[in-house]
Amino acid sequence: MSAPFYRPVNRLSYLVDYQLYGVNPLGYHAENVLLHLAVVCCLYLLALRLFGAPAPAFVAALLFGIHPINAETVNLVSARNNLLAALFVFLSFFVFNRASKTGQKVFFLLSGVLFFLALLCKETALMLLPFLFVYDLPAIGALRGRLWDKLVSTFPLIFFAGIYFALRSAVLTGSSRMSLDLGRLGHRMLQNLFVMPRYLENLLLPLRLNVDYQVPSELKAADWWLTPVWCFVVAGVVLLWRTGRPVTRAGLVWCAINLFPIANVIPIPSAPLADRFMYLPLLGLCLVVVDQGLSYGQRPRNFALGAGAILAIFLMTLTVRRNLDWLDDCSLFASAIRVAPDSTWGYYNLGAVLLDKQDLAGATHAFLAALRVDPKHSGSLFQLASIQLNAQSYQEAERYLRLALQADPGHAESLFNLAVLLEKLDRGREALPLYETFLTNVSAKYESLLPKVRSRIAQLHKQYD
Repeated sequence: MSAPFYRPVNRLSYLVDYQLYGVNPLGYHAENVLLHLAVVCCLYLLALRLFGAPAPAFVAALLFGIHPINAETVNLVSARNNLLAALFVFLSFFVFNRASKTGQKVFFLLSGVLFFLALLCKETALMLLPFLFVYDLPAIGALRGRLWDKLVSTFPLIFFAGIYFALRSAVLTGSSRMSLDLGRLGHRMLQNLFVMPRYLENLLLPLRLNVDYQVPSELKAADWWLTPVWCFVVAGVVLLWRTGRPVTRAGLVWCAINLFPIANVIPIPSAPLADRFMYLPLLGLCLVVVDQGLSYGQRPRNFALGAGAILAIFLMTLTVRRNLDWLDDCSLFASAIRVAPDSTWGYYNLGAVLLDKQDLAGATHAFLAALRVDPKHSGSLFQLASIQLNAQSYQEAERYLRLALQADPGHAESLFNLAVLLEKLDRGREALPLYETFLTNVSAKYESLLPKVRSRIAQLHKQYD
């Protein structure tokens, strides 16, 4: 309950899946694939309306459908919130357009309901509202009347957004509420100087996709390359906007609006950078790419078809390769290490998976590799201690546990295991303060151990006092 997420429709989909498939992953993954296909079809319908021809609409949908950055969103079952939110956002947008053309109030209401369902899947769906507000607005001189019309037409969506925030506020309390953390806003904005170019790299040349990106806590002199990259990005956006093409401008606006929630203005609890966060922004970029391709229509048709085919094969090849990374836990964490050889997170998680598979040699190698990157990684030290405990190498186990506590004095598992080990070695007096410290650092995860720890503390006090 500490996570500031209120996504009941997404959770409901898992409950339904469990009734249908139990713990068989095939059904969950098949559903994610079908949802992704539905979003691709929606993009095709939107592009068909914008371009007025099936060929460019198909290309835009194809680019989005096969782009490897979407592999995480589709393969990671818990990323389904992005798929559901995108689908409901599209449906709400389509119905809103129908309402705008016919003037029928029931369609405005239905658009609001679909928007509400999108919000109940993921809060980033809120970005549909500002997009609808600025979508196809006229020049500044004619804004006054149109702004009022926009406010009236989007009122059902504003109303349902209010209901959503009321429900969210009622359900999420205490530590579950979203914190703005304004004190670190400047730090997060500096991080964006790295995050946004990395997103651009993942879109244009997706060769280093990762499940865990290492975002530097501060920029250094070695990051000088960010300056020309940002100059390139700003110049590119300006040039694209100045083309004056309506589809390009609509795609850029959609992308910019949907980049705002992932720009770390509001802290993202899960990660500052992740492939799944680009699912909605990529929709607009695919429209921009195809529209700009059409602007060079005077080029030979065979050249355009050949270039498009090469791009499609390139992206599909990378997507197949990325899907293989998601085949199982070992391949996923191994891919993280391949992309970032100094990933402590990757080594530690690979070690944990190998430990579950009883591959003690492989797990030991992975944990030691994590320590070569970060000698004070308490998790790896604790796991190495556990391996030594099972091998009855008590002296080595104690050494690793004490190193873990030097790195993290409040590491509850190390406190408990070291106390148990010291008792086993008839050193109960040394174990007593460890048990007491454990009580002050314990979380709900270890609540079942509390009676045993309190009992041991009472017995040790009785024995040594």
